[in-house]
Amino acid sequence: MKYSLPISFVIAVFLTASDKGANLIENLSNFFFIIGLIHLLISLTIIIRNGGLFKSLSYFAYKAHMKDRKHMEHSDDPQPHNPMTLYEFTKERYSQKNRYFHFLLLGITGMVIAQILVFVLGDITIYRILPYIYA
Repeated sequence: MKYSLPISFVIAVFLTASDKGANLIENLSNFFFIIGLIHLLISLTIIIRNGGLFKSLSYFAYKAHMKDRKHMEHSDDPQPHNPMTLYEFTKERYSQKNRYFHFLLLGITGMVIAQILVFVLGDITIYRILPYIYA
């Protein structure tokens, strides 16, 4: 969260500034949509990564790393680094159940604000076009 919000803010400002034909409400809607979409994708990536298969794959990568580390160290090391079991690894690594919650909250909030602004924009656009239709 420390880096995702400033980075998504810069991306949203860049993309909104590149759209010259949009008015203020469209720019705000696009801004909130981009920030919401980036944070929603981050949270969904974290949720998917916490699935069973990916836990197993990260555990096997951890074991391979520990095995390489064990071979690189001296054999006279008083405390050899034994890898954790799958249960210990999962308990330590994935103990925070809601570590994606703030990304999900920011993503959904950004999307909702963008949709509200689109409806406001839609109402303004309809009222601007109606006099020309009935003229």
